[in-house]
This record gives sequence, structure tokens and C-alpha cells, in this order.
Amino acid sequence: MQKTAIKTLILIGLAIFLLSNCSWNAKTVKPFIGNPDFQKENLPVRTLLLAIVTDESYSNEQILKRIKESSDLMEIQTGIKLEVTNIARVIWKNKKIDDMRDILKTAAEKWTFAFDIAVGLTAFPESKTDSTMGSTDTATYRFIIIGSLQSNILAHEIFHAIAMSARHSNGGIMKSWSLETAPNEPIRDEDYYLLPEDRETILKNKWRNF
Repeated sequence: MQKTAIKTLILIGLAIFLLSNCSWNAKTVKPFIGNPDFQKENLPVRTLLLAIVTDESYSNEQILKRIKESSDLMEIQTGIKLEVTNIARVIWKNKKIDDMRDILKTAAEKWTFAFDIAVGLTAFPESKTDSTMGSTDTATYRFIIIGSLQSNILAHEIFHAIAMSARHSNGGIMKSWSLETAPNEPIRDEDYYLLPEDRETILKNKWRNF
């Protein structure tokens, strides 16, 4: 009897573990990526034109690689892909995000090429808080500063621009990194994917004018 009871407890524990894992993974849209109906909802694909301004904290090869990763991440979830139209060099007067954004906006006034979103890149010191990893202006939602060259950080900020909202979610790629991520916490799988309700918002705003 005792062995039977122990086996029963082990099975119950295993079931709880598996169910909790399934429900955790189901929080984001990741389990539905391969679903034909899900992918059909992503059509037609929209291409957003990015103008990149960099202080050369990263090489052009690094930048293009990360943007490609962000583009792939966004396209499989929402049917939105990214294309770089121009990469220009800048010397930031300082590394305060608001000032950097003002410099980016001033530079954009002189551009003669087409772009949807302008992205300013730098590398903030590790001593900075996670809240400085990325920021999008809330006036036009066209100017983004990225202080950490991570594919999910860039996708997060571009999703803010598409949704025209600074609202954060309780999980997934649109969570608040400063509030929901402990220092030195490794990036989790769910940090790359939208919650279903966030994807719905992005799809509704997918064709917004920039």
C-alpha cells in the first residue's frame, strides 16, 4: 500500500509539473507559430523601413544581424518585417535617452530618403538599469533609442511604435523589463514572443501611417 501511495504522489506531482509547464508556454503565441490559420492571419506581410543612426558601439555587421533576427521574430508572429534603408554615424553629446532622441529627430529632418522608423543605437554601461535598454518617443512613435543590441529589445520597441502605445504587459516580449526582470536574469524563451492579446493589438495597427 505504501509503495502504491508513493507512486500515486509521484504521478500527481509529475502531472502538476507538466500542466504548469504547458500553461506557462501557452501564455505566449509561440505554440501557435506553425499553425496555418495563425500564419494566414499574418498576411499580407508589411515591410517597415528603418533608418539606423549609430555611434559605432557596434559594427554594421552586428547591427544588420540583430535587425535580421528581430525581423524574423516579428514576421513569424505578425507578418511584419524590417528593412534597413540607411546607416549613418552620429556622435551623441551625451548618453541621456531624451537628448539622444532629440538629436535623432533633428537629424531626420534633413534626410531625403524614405523611412518609417528611425533607430538610434549605442551601448549603455552595464551599470545602467534595464529601463534604459530601449525607449520610443510617445509623440510620433517613430524615433527609438536602443542601448542594448538584443533582437527582442528592438522588436519590443518597434511593437510599441506600431501599437502607438507605451503600455506594458504582464509577460511576454512586451513586459516591462525594468519592473519584471531581476538583475542578471537570463533571457527566457517567452521573452521573445507576444501574448495573444498583444498580437491582436499589433495586427489591428499593422498598417498604421508613419
